[in-house]
Amino acid sequence: MNRLRSAMTLAGLGAFAMYMLDPDRGKQRRARMKDAWVHTGCEARKFRARFQRDAANRIAGTIAETEKMLQWEREEVPDAVLEQRVRSRVGRNVSHARAVRVKCKDGAVELSGWVMTQELEGLLEAVRSVEGVKEVSAALHAANEPGNISALQGGRAKDGARLWRTRWSPTARVMAGASGLALMAYGLAKRGAMSRVPTTVGALLMARSLGNRPVAEMAGVGSDAGIHIEKTMRILVPAEDLYAFWADPENYPKVFSHIRSVQREGENSYRWEIDGPAGVPMSWTAAIVRREPNKLVEWRSEEGASIENRGVIHIEPEGNGYTRVHLQMTYNPPAGVVGHAVAMMLGQDPRSMMETEFVRLKSIFEEGRTRSHGQEVAVSELNVKHSAAS
Repeated sequence: MNRLRSAMTLAGLGAFAMYMLDPDRGKQRRARMKDAWVHTGCEARKFRARFQRDAANRIAGTIAETEKMLQWEREEVPDAVLEQRVRSRVGRNVSHARAVRVKCKDGAVELSGWVMTQELEGLLEAVRSVEGVKEVSAALHAANEPGNISALQGGRAKDGARLWRTRWSPTARVMAGASGLALMAYGLAKRGAMSRVPTTVGALLMARSLGNRPVAEMAGVGSDAGIHIEKTMRILVPAEDLYAFWADPENYPKVFSHIRSVQREGENSYRWEIDGPAGVPMSWTAAIVRREPNKLVEWRSEEGASIENRGVIHIEPEGNGYTRVHLQMTYNPPAGVVGHAVAMMLGQDPRSMMETEFVRLKSIFEEGRTRSHGQEVAVSELNVKHSAAS
């Protein structure tokens, strides 16, 4: 078993060395990895500063709350201040805060309006806990479903689970990360099947702390999972040229170095193959779901794709011969955010590649040629009906 592990480790190191020392793309890959490490260092320094501010504010707040608790007499809270405190608490506990009206007089709080039935008890309990509130009277209408009630349309459900909220504060992230590290160390030091429990819980806490996203989303599960990317560039070329380029995905491999091939399978369906992390090829089928001539092209991957993705390219003339290209894309990499982090360190995630690829696109249209896959590509080789701007 030890020999097998040693052999697998050596094989992995050899594959990584070949990937980074590739004579054609190795230099670019090493540069991207260096940039990724520099970026990670900058983000770490920013996070440290945020953590210091957050921890200092929380300590000051705790001290102030403790001093208030030790006071024999509680100060009267002005009605205007109390109303703002109650409104803030309402906003944290109901999905339709604007549907709830608040009135305060001498510490007595009156609530009226509409609220979802499942949120009613939690709302009342939260309001009673507000400092300065002496009594609460509720003249609220509760509804199981929004139905035709205009005040209950839209909104976002509040589950009250602060621990697993989408974003954690810097202090919470540090505490969770430290706890996760301690649990992992404890589990690894023990032997037996039960040692896997603290190790697994610790690993989940560490992942949640580092990614600052729900665990399911980091694993690529859930309707809101995915990495969001936006990129904008002004190109000195008519909008018709750019639309003709984007409307035909078979153009993409000629310009974008990470795309190996795009082959038409149906009227609006295309088979994609790209270079994944460590040069491993990945493929899926995607469809063009909307085209608006000279304005936009929208696509979406088909069900079961190895990399779920969707996006839209907006094309907008800006005058003086310039056209604005705006990309909005969401993709769900294998292993979710963790997989994205690995790809980012290898310089193979779409966010880092778009910087280079859009410059290449600008070059081919403004200068008439560019270099892709180590070869020179002319704009005449693209399926573009109009002539590029000079």
